[in-house]
This record gives sequence, C-alpha cells and structure tokens, in this order.
Amino acid sequence: MTGLGGDFDSKDATLLRTICEVHREIYDCVYFDEPKEKSVEKLQEAFAMATKLVNKLVQYKHGYTDDWWEENKSKGESLKPNTNSEDKRTICEVHGEIYYYLLNDGPNEKIILLLREAFAMGKNIVDRLVQYKHGYTDDHFGENKNREKSIRLRANR
Repeated sequence: MTGLGGDFDSKDATLLRTICEVHREIYDCVYFDEPKEKSVEKLQEAFAMATKLVNKLVQYKHGYTDDWWEENKSKGESLKPNTNSEDKRTICEVHGEIYYYLLNDGPNEKIILLLREAFAMGKNIVDRLVQYKHGYTDDHFGENKNREKSIRLRANR
C-alpha cells in the first residue's frame, strides 16, 4: 500500500464524478465494514481531487492564468478554509487523518465523523469555485450556496 498521495492518477477518475460522491462511497465502505483497502483507494482518489480543486480555487481567486494551472494543478497547494482561524484544517489534512485511522484500524465512528467534515469542506470548496469562476458577489453566493442542486465539476480539468 502506498501513501495517501499514492499511485492514484486522477485521470482514472470518471470525468463527471464529484468529490462529494467519492466521500459518500468511502462512507459506505466504512459503514458497511468493507475491506480497508477499498476505502484507502477511494481516499487516494478524493485526495487527488481535493488537491486539484484547491489549486483551481487558488487560480480563480487570484486570477492566475491557465499556464499557472498546468504547472501547479497537482502540487498540493495548502489553502486554509479561513486564514484568520488557527483551528481550521485543510481538506487534505482531514483526508490525512482519515487515512491514519483507516491504516491503524481506528474506530469507524471517528472515521465517519471525519468523512462528514471532509464532505462539508468539499462542498464549500466547490461552492467557492463556482463563485470565483462566475464572478458572483458574496451576496449572490450567500443566497445560493445552500441549494439542493448538485454541481458537477470535471476532475481532470
């Protein structure tokens, strides 16, 4: 078994799967006590997707070019959800903690709580991507961020 950044190539991901779907699949694996290897494989996929999502967020937020994206899309830029708060973790840090518990046969209840946190973080990242990509104001974003409609982003963009 390799590390969390592992052997997973995000090109293996189905083009229209979201990080939220991958988190749900990991949740199901843990909840139904499927082999840990299956959860770890899916976690590697979520980690690769999160890295690209966060870097895409950095690109949109700072107005970087597509050349910057091609150079940095898989580098794992660390972006705190709220830089004013020391207690906030990145989605990749949460994935790392899930990985630790999976490898060390941690309690499923703890893994499920961490997956819920990762799911919420992933949704917030996707919502912010939409805001920055389309230039929505904070007011428009606030009105629409809790919508039920699922937004699908291509994992390999």
